Amino acid sequence: KVDPVHHMLLKSWDHGSNVTTLIKAMEKLQGDFNMEEPTVVHCINGAGRTGIFLAVKSEMERIRMENKVDLFNTVRQLRGSNHSMVLSKDDYGLCHHLLKEDNPQEPEYANI
Repeated sequence: KVDPVHHMLLKSWDHGSNVTTLIKAMEKLQGDFNMEEPTVVHCINGAGRTGIFLAVKSEMERIRMENKVDLFNTVRQLRGSNHSMVLSKDDYGLCHHLLKEDNPQEPEYANI
């Protein structure tokens, strides 16, 4: 079986860049091109920015589908596949910040 692969190359992605903007742009492209296949995501080492991207994207989908957040278990599952995903407290905090930024209506004390 042959499956198509779509590759989107970002030539420059600063670590402080807004991941949620990138995710929404990717979702728009997927919709525009009717791409239903899984998306391959990777960064230079396959863990750093990739882990943040995957954690935030997974939680954005969970919020949309289930109206809840479970970032801890999402990160735990990612780290089960690659122990370097979302490696530091700063990376984990960035995931929280990006989810909060994407859901500004949530109260400050929300578990996001």
